Amino acid sequence: MKRLTCEMCGSTDLIKQDGVFVCQTCGCKYSIEEAKKMMVEGTVDVSGSTVKVDNERKIENLRTLADRAKAEGDTETAAKYFEELLKEDPNNWEANFYTIYYAAHNIKIAQIGSAANRVSNIIDTVFGLIKETLATQEEQNAAKEEVAGAVLNFASYLIPNATNHLGDSLESMHEALENWMVPIGLMCLHLGDSVIKYFEDYEMAEKIYGVVCNFKGMLSEVESGRQILNIANQRLEPMVEAREKKEREEKEAIAAAAKKRTEEYWACHTEERQQLETEKRDLLENRKYLNSQIEELRKKLDAIPSISMRDEKQKMMNELKGQLKSLGFFKGKEKKNLQSRIDELGHEMEQLTVSIENEKSSIHHKINEITDEIKKVDKRVGEIAIELTKER
Repeated sequence: MKRLTCEMCGSTDLIKQDGVFVCQTCGCKYSIEEAKKMMVEGTVDVSGSTVKVDNERKIENLRTLADRAKAEGDTETAAKYFEELLKEDPNNWEANFYTIYYAAHNIKIAQIGSAANRVSNIIDTVFGLIKETLATQEEQNAAKEEVAGAVLNFASYLIPNATNHLGDSLESMHEALENWMVPIGLMCLHLGDSVIKYFEDYEMAEKIYGVVCNFKGMLSEVESGRQILNIANQRLEPMVEAREKKEREEKEAIAAAAKKRTEEYWACHTEERQQLETEKRDLLENRKYLNSQIEELRKKLDAIPSISMRDEKQKMMNELKGQLKSLGFFKGKEKKNLQSRIDELGHEMEQLTVSIENEKSSIHHKINEITDEIKKVDKRVGEIAIELTKER
């Protein structure tokens, strides 16, 4: 008899719980029948036939362990279990992708370029398996988005590591960009090409090529990087133009359909439309009249009689002040008379100023009242315009 040993992790610490044997190290579960098979040397004969070890449970357990490590962000353990899963299920797209993906996370700085290349090289295989093994479009789209998102996240993970180790000299910086940033750019460029090749997803490809173009500050420093940028732009520009054209045509089609429905509605409601249009014309005529009233009132503001009278008195006062200043020391009586007249003019000007302000206030009040009327007219005109043009 063999000692009961977990097939997943090799631990012998298994305890029977709730009718099954549970590995205390990795959590893998085995039925009683499976445990018996694990403990017996060789094959077990049942009803004259050889029992074949069913690996479905093993695959399921490996998937559980891999997904758990993936959820916990344990890249080393995830890589290990996805690699084991790949051995048992070679056509599993997740195992094919994440075996490479997580292994590529556990690298040294000098291996950034090779890590990007490894992930780039597995993309076609993974997308092909997604198309072959997943039955529904919904499942394929979800898997495609998961892979694309993971690759772009991987690029975001690699770039800071690359840019933080560019070196101090121009030569070392260019060498680092060639060895690290160029492979990252190529990986993303290849991702964009592949989502078109396998899924014809131009919307996602546009976003991915846009990400490559965002690397311009670094890629543009070396010739191979500039070539990548040129390719990305060549892919991106027609996509953007096509999308914008499509959006424009869709908006125009929606507007044309809405216009047609509106015209058809008013063709059946001609009397209502005539009433609204007549009301609108009358309102616009009234608005024109109200604006002319405001113009007249503004002219009155500049032509208040008291203003010219005050200006005339100001002129007289200035002349008297000039005369007063020119009189000699012994002209006291004349000075007194002039000063008295200047004071009278000042008092008269104060009265005129009060009168001017009162007149201005009255005119401004009238202008405000008319402005309020115009606002009411404009509001109603707007309501009619909405009623005449709104979608039906």
